[in-house]
Amino acid sequence: MDRRFAPVFQHPVLSRRAVVQALGKTGSADDETALLAAATDADAGVRGEAALALFRMRFLKRVPEYSTAAATKLDQLSADPEAEARWRAAYAASRWPEPRLAQALAAAQRDVDARVRLFSGRKASSKTPELMVNEKPFSDYFPLAKLQKTVLAPFDELSLKEYHATVFVGGSGLNAQAEAIRLGLARALTALNPIWRSKLKSLGFLKRDPRKVERKKYGSRKARRPQQWRKR
Repeated sequence: MDRRFAPVFQHPVLSRRAVVQALGKTGSADDETALLAAATDADAGVRGEAALALFRMRFLKRVPEYSTAAATKLDQLSADPEAEARWRAAYAASRWPEPRLAQALAAAQRDVDARVRLFSGRKASSKTPELMVNEKPFSDYFPLAKLQKTVLAPFDELSLKEYHATVFVGGSGLNAQAEAIRLGLARALTALNPIWRSKLKSLGFLKRDPRKVERKKYGSRKARRPQQWRKR
């Protein structure tokens, strides 16, 4: 690594991010060790920039291919607990896919992740199934009545009130999260009682939404937005 950059790694977060960006644009294979070290930084933004820097070096052909250490680090960053690092690693993997980046590619294709746990029993005073979403009452997490109805749809259609569930969900927006929770609850109820499967399937609660964000194209501003035309 360039000696001018070495002291900056001890400076505040913004300086560290700038150095990592510079290494990605102008660095060489000799700078990979510094980027791998930056990928373990305490700041999620620095870790994410390190993932993008590894991709830029590969994209600009400053390195012939990802080293084993770089591919492993990208896979690890795609499962980072902080979204800021996770989506950058997933983006880097999707722009230059390789078989070694299987986990990162899977993370790039997944917009919403919901984990549902279903329990039997509820409070006697409650008239509806109890749901906790990310350790909050689901009515607080989803303030709109439309989204609350979407979440409770599997219970309402089967007239079930004797269950409660805990959900951990992340990614995308509230509408997509509500539909992901509905899918998780429907699958859990189907595993609990296969007789309910036919009704839930006919209502479309067991179908995953296959749509996802279309990737940006090289030379365009977005997926389909071309560069602005200039007369002069």
